[in-house]
Amino acid sequence: MEKSNSWLAAATGAGKAEMLADLIVAGEIAPPNPKKPWILPPVGSGKVFKDGFDQYKAAKAKKLKTKDDLSGARRDLFELVEHELAHNPVSAEDRLWANLPAATVSEQLGVSPDYARDLHKKNPFRYVVKIVGGKKTTLIRIAHPSDLTSEDQARMMAGFWRKAMKRRETKPEFGMLKGIADDCPTGMGYDIFRTTVSNWSSFMAGVKLAQYMGQYEGDEYDDNPENFYSRFLVYPSISTIRRFVVVAQDLHSISLQWA
Repeated sequence: MEKSNSWLAAATGAGKAEMLADLIVAGEIAPPNPKKPWILPPVGSGKVFKDGFDQYKAAKAKKLKTKDDLSGARRDLFELVEHELAHNPVSAEDRLWANLPAATVSEQLGVSPDYARDLHKKNPFRYVVKIVGGKKTTLIRIAHPSDLTSEDQARMMAGFWRKAMKRRETKPEFGMLKGIADDCPTGMGYDIFRTTVSNWSSFMAGVKLAQYMGQYEGDEYDDNPENFYSRFLVYPSISTIRRFVVVAQDLHSISLQWA
């Protein structure tokens, strides 16, 4: 088949697929396979999220505090973190951290454990709780408030997922959330993910288009058309968002323009 004809067939078929998906979602026609029980796709909320990126921009506008900006125990903690990073750093989430649980900070700085737990929660510190050597511990680093790791963003998405879907993500799904964060512009993955989950049928209509086009020419993730087939999922799926994250980005972009 000549390339021009292939493009024309794909474009025509894609238009038909989009129209069919829209009509089915709207309930104007019956599903194509009446032998299977039909579940009407959920109506999207129409909500478009952008506050996550707004918060990221606000964080970027902040000045990173230096040791000279601090006093008392927070200045002491700064020096302790510097010392640990220089002599015994821990690598996690593509960053270097100081392994400083509250008990250690309390002992080193001569403050109560409760007070030690609050010292690292503001600029210029960033922290995460991890399992190191089989034990849960607090890792601390000195970094700008806007310095988000992929895991930072994935944890935000996971929190929304648990509330929206009433279930926890699996470990592989958390890895997919990290992938979504990596493939989206920094600070925007959280908004894109929430918008997609909240408007699932609209997203799947876009996925149907991508699946159909892929049957002719593949896509940016897989150039083999034989690996593409048509499928419409009724309920949100992290793996589907991960696979068609470009569709999710387009949905968010278009939704913002209509908001």
